Amino acid sequence: MSKEHSWQVQLPFLKHLGITNIAVILVGNHATLPKIKIPENTLLIGTTDLLHCGPNYKSECKEDIDAYNRETINMIKNKNLDDNRDRMCGREAILAFLKLTKNYKFKHCYYKNNRFGDNSVGYMSMTFVKQQEGGQKIHMLKIPRDIMEFMNKNDYEKKDIPDILKRYTESRDLPILSKGFGIFPTIEEFKVNEWELRGCIGTFDRQTEVGKLIADRTLYSAFKDDRSPPISKSELGNLKYKVNFLNEPFVIYEGEGKTPDELFDTVKHKMVLGTHGLTLYFGERSATYLASVFTEGFNIKVLTNDNWKNKVVESLKDKSLSNTKQITKIKLYVCKEFKESEIELYDNWVIKNKLVKDNQEGGINSYYRKYLKYKAKYLRMRQKID
Repeated sequence: MSKEHSWQVQLPFLKHLGITNIAVILVGNHATLPKIKIPENTLLIGTTDLLHCGPNYKSECKEDIDAYNRETINMIKNKNLDDNRDRMCGREAILAFLKLTKNYKFKHCYYKNNRFGDNSVGYMSMTFVKQQEGGQKIHMLKIPRDIMEFMNKNDYEKKDIPDILKRYTESRDLPILSKGFGIFPTIEEFKVNEWELRGCIGTFDRQTEVGKLIADRTLYSAFKDDRSPPISKSELGNLKYKVNFLNEPFVIYEGEGKTPDELFDTVKHKMVLGTHGLTLYFGERSATYLASVFTEGFNIKVLTNDNWKNKVVESLKDKSLSNTKQITKIKLYVCKEFKESEIELYDNWVIKNKLVKDNQEGGINSYYRKYLKYKAKYLRMRQKID
């Protein structure tokens, strides 16, 4: 142990993380390694350099050293090392590491090749994370980006939505809410100094398996929205996502013969800008606008007869592809929109409305949930004191 210094190299980094309780395992032959039970929340580190070659190491370098090292990295990633012992100096240690991390999944890698004269030594840092039972947990608002990245790694060009959704839901522990919601994901792309709508296909069909529904509607928004061509791989880095949670729609008008002018007062008195989405029916055809469309898309601060007729009605008629201007039904629905970055806002909304199932967190970090609980208790105490 006194001659082996690789573990000592890790000490400054462990100290920076505040980790002081460590155990060192020196591996000569991984096959003789005894059965070791790794406690929960343990950081496990396996250390090795990659290929050493050149005159200093009495070993001839490969023609393409980087390609050779990356081949080794892929073997470690896939937990399938060959018998070539010159790939790394700590082969037995890495085999032991892989043996102890059977239920861990590769996450990311950093690689660097240090060349000095005719010599070369490869270095890499790889991260493996423990796979959650039932799949990886994903926060509700992260699902749209996560499933697009998942598809990017799994037959993106094929765009087989049912197949990719099946594989995605099998690999993830998606949140469920105690109340059913309709879902409309919105995908926007940054173009020429502004964000433009890239896809938005949702459903009013309210389900409690909201996480799965978000994943499904995100794929349809990305690849089946007729207003735009399917999203390509090259666009993935320029996208942002929002999710709208819809309550059950309710009818505020149904009939025939009334003009948009005559219907304006009904809509004005029933509809709350920024809260309600709106669906207009033109006979058998219909079209809807989410709540944010009025305040952000049309920049409507106050609903007037003019912007009602010339902006809302006209554009929804065109969107519905109706041949008639006759409005036969009007529905409103409460529409709650969250950007993917608004995790704290979403978590507060879920807790306030008691939407978390008893047996799971609904996308909320458990530590954050405890924080909210004690914060509420603290505020109640402050109110009593004041």
